[in-house]
Amino acid sequence: MKEHGIKIRLTVDLTKYHSKLVKGTEGITLPKDYRKMDDMTDCRFFDCYDIRVAPSGYEIIDEEYLAEVAEGKAQTIKDCLSAISILKTETKRGRHIEFRVNFINSAGEQDYHIIRKHVVPEIEKMLREAGKKIEVRIVD
Repeated sequence: MKEHGIKIRLTVDLTKYHSKLVKGTEGITLPKDYRKMDDMTDCRFFDCYDIRVAPSGYEIIDEEYLAEVAEGKAQTIKDCLSAISILKTETKRGRHIEFRVNFINSAGEQDYHIIRKHVVPEIEKMLREAGKKIEVRIVD
């Protein structure tokens, strides 16, 4: 799945940075700089203007990318429903650390998914409704 070059559309007005960065302006994402420890996305507009944008400031409009994401999500859900073990790790105060689902893949080998924090509630609800046992580990 591609991580950059994804077509996006601004959902906010950024004209304080550039007069043409109005809501609805289309651009692409740039390669992630992993030295920057935040959730901002490097984006390019007008084939020359680069700016960092918060994920809440744009929507993904790349149909190919969205199809890949949907396909990946469907496979993850299928894998989760066939889980052999599920481990939810959190702090004493309930802060999420990790949600790990172990399953047997199509090659017959043990594999796992680490579920991203923002989708844990949805996946956890689905697993509980399917009668899956979720082990909870509390750490300091």
